Formats: sequence, structure tokens, C-alpha cells
Amino acid sequence: MSDATGAKRSCHPRVAVILAEYRDQTIINIARLGHSPTSTATHDQLGSADSQPPRTRQWIMTRLARASKIANPQDLQSYVSAA
Repeated sequence: MSDATGAKRSCHPRVAVILAEYRDQTIINIARLGHSPTSTATHDQLGSADSQPPRTRQWIMTRLARASKIANPQDLQSYVSAA
């Protein structure tokens, strides 16, 4: 691959993939069972013709920060409900 000056350089791109089943995807992306692990779609919105925004890192971090203010993370059941 050529750099900005035209010099040829070896390029070794980093590629990472996570292959996960639905249950693992919901855990990784802070999604409840029945909700989309890749978008912000709720159970009722799944299968709708209207697309929902993707579940981004920013969206997840905002939800976690809000849940931490509402519920104690040590109390898992109330924390999950708040998230």
C-alpha cells in the first residue's frame, strides 16, 4: 500500500469480529430478551416496516449512566429495570 508520500508500505489491518448467538448479543449490547440487540427497537417494534436507529456505544453508555442514577448497580433486578 502506498502512503501519502508515495512510499510503498506493508499494511496489516486489524480486523475483529464477534460471532455471538442472540442471547450473547443481548448481554453484550445491554438489551433485554425480546428486544433487538443491534437496534433500539423494542419488543413491540420488532417486525415493523419502520426501521429503528442502531444501538451505538453512545446510546448504550447514556442508558447505563441514567440507570446508575435511578438504581443501585448492586441490585441487579432494579438496575436492569431502570436500564
